[in-house]
Amino acid sequence: MNTNDLCLRKAVSNEAQNATFAALLQQNIQRWKECLQHWHMNWRTRQQLSQLSSYQLKDIGFSAGEAQQEVDKPFWKD
Repeated sequence: MNTNDLCLRKAVSNEAQNATFAALLQQNIQRWKECLQHWHMNWRTRQQLSQLSSYQLKDIGFSAGEAQQEVDKPFWKD
């Protein structure tokens, strides 16, 4: 095997490693995006829940205390 063959093999190996890294990076970005979307939904729905009247809470099956417990949760907790 000559030097050119070794260089070509190394280049192909580096491309494969770069492709694997890129794929893993894309997966991690997608997971973070989904996580952030979920956290935003938690925050938004808890904000909306905090604006409901006692009548509206009763209509959806929540007591004022249950609603307050949910509203008090940090956005990252389910």
